[in-house]
Amino acid sequence: MNTTATPSFYRGLKKHHPLTIALHWGTVLCVVIAVCSILFREAIGDKFWRILLLETHRQCGLLVMLGVAARLYVRQRHGMENHMQGMHPLMQLAAKAAHWMLYAALVALPLLGWAATNAHNVGVRLFGAIPLPWISEVDSEWADTLTDYHSLGAWALLAMVVMHVGAALFHHFIRRDAVLWAMLPEKAPSLPQISPSALRNGNRISE
Repeated sequence: MNTTATPSFYRGLKKHHPLTIALHWGTVLCVVIAVCSILFREAIGDKFWRILLLETHRQCGLLVMLGVAARLYVRQRHGMENHMQGMHPLMQLAAKAAHWMLYAALVALPLLGWAATNAHNVGVRLFGAIPLPWISEVDSEWADTLTDYHSLGAWALLAMVVMHVGAALFHHFIRRDAVLWAMLPEKAPSLPQISPSALRNGNRISE
């Protein structure tokens, strides 16, 4: 099968806007790098690499915030394709609430890290060059508190990501709809064929 073509059983359905897809997977990449950099930092003792990994963590957090802002703009301008027809209204409401909670977490977590950095009397620079405003007073005890909140937020985000992935798999393998397919890059390998009778034509939503 040609993996770059739209499978016949999805014809007539639309993927999300290309920018939405790119921003989604770009955010995923930044989150993964942020997590890996901070975990690797805890495993090494060399000062240079610890500083570099911490700065990588910070920059990925800032990029995640920018990505969320850009994604909300694209969502408002171009909307989203709706492939959840047939779901109970409460399930659709829960799905929308989960998405907005995920957006909120992706913004709140970097903000907590930014504030904790400032509280440690360290400035934050976007791309290492553009100075950003200070959003917290310098206070070592407050810095420790913010760091604790940042850590708790990271675990909360992990739980949300696990639920998000589980929901995507539920849509594809249990409900057998196009929710997961619609967010895959255009040239991603085709997913296993699903029953055409289980699909519905997508409707654009702006939410």
